[in-house]
Amino acid sequence: MKKMWWAIAACMCCLFVSACGDGQDLILQEEFRTQEYLADYDVQMQYQPDTATGVCRIGDTYYFSSYPSTYFYFYEIEEGTGGKLCAKPECTHDTKDCNAYIGDLASPSGYYGGTLQAYDGMLYYIGEAGTLYRMKPDGTEKEQVMKVETGNGDIRLALHRGYAYVLRRDDQIAGAQTKNILTIQRYVLGDEESKTDLFHQESTGGILSSEWVFHANEMFLLLEDKEGPTITKNGFYHFDLADGTVETLSEEENPAWRMRDIKASTDGFTLSSRNEAEGMFRVSQYAYETGEWTEQFQIAEPEISSMLSIIEDKYILYKYYYHFEGVDPTYTLLDASGQVVLEGSIPAEKGEYRVSISDYGWDDHGCLLVMDEMREVEAHEYEQFLKWLWISPDGEVEFFFAVPQEDLS
Repeated sequence: MKKMWWAIAACMCCLFVSACGDGQDLILQEEFRTQEYLADYDVQMQYQPDTATGVCRIGDTYYFSSYPSTYFYFYEIEEGTGGKLCAKPECTHDTKDCNAYIGDLASPSGYYGGTLQAYDGMLYYIGEAGTLYRMKPDGTEKEQVMKVETGNGDIRLALHRGYAYVLRRDDQIAGAQTKNILTIQRYVLGDEESKTDLFHQESTGGILSSEWVFHANEMFLLLEDKEGPTITKNGFYHFDLADGTVETLSEEENPAWRMRDIKASTDGFTLSSRNEAEGMFRVSQYAYETGEWTEQFQIAEPEISSMLSIIEDKYILYKYYYHFEGVDPTYTLLDASGQVVLEGSIPAEKGEYRVSISDYGWDDHGCLLVMDEMREVEAHEYEQFLKWLWISPDGEVEFFFAVPQEDLS
């Protein structure tokens, strides 16, 4: 009898371990069991929105937010036209009732325009009080989908194969120290009760910054713990989204290189990183199939406010911040091996006192940038100019949309 009892107990234990280990099946639809890119259901990794400003694309139309404006905009590439994303009859497009309205910048929930996503033919974003909204790409039928947890810091959103992934940063003050907390949570899209914590890390005295890459039923997370410009620790993690397991691929104390830009493709992703002490950029590629890193090249660049952005098989080197210098911002186009192809400039408003340039990804038009200019019109009074532009793979600069001046006041 005792032998029979122990046999039954052993079987029950095996079943329990199997159920709680790698036996989970988190694939929501059969068509998601593929390594192929699913244009309607995979997050658009060619665009990298931040907390404030985001961009996505459906067909030949861009949809984007542009801090400090509190509205969403669209731009039709073929027609060359754009404006606020609202099709409500008789809407004046200047109140909270406008479908293009994102949220109040002064609200406790912050500003989450950078969470804008295209998924299954619809547009989604997180608005005030952590509400996930969606609407049609023509600016109609705006509706609430669910609530998500947002915390008190930065937030990012990725809609991927039936799930909503929320990456949030929170700050907690304990005594004389500030703790920065990074959490990744997953929800079944439309089901706020389905929340699961996938990742949690804390930093005392530092700030956690991260990049994530989605590929089929996998996610890769690159994480940096930094104090000012110094990186005290980094980590590289792999998430199997099909069974819920997480693997630490590498961790390093006091690394020499910090992340500057990342772009994903069907085979892997490319990482631009910088060694501040040496004044060097390095470009490396990670292959999904082999799990190996390959260094492509290194180049010297002593300018501390420089950025090396990626355009598929080319790179653009430029300063991301200018004080007034009386000249237009310049850039250098590099080939796949890091050799200079050409040099050019980006026309700026004359009389500006500062210009900042931010990279939001690349597509068939080239590198997608936002140029934010500030010009002093009178003593201590300024005008702001916010413009979207491409730098093509051939090095041509094309401005395609300027946020209306009245939306930036």
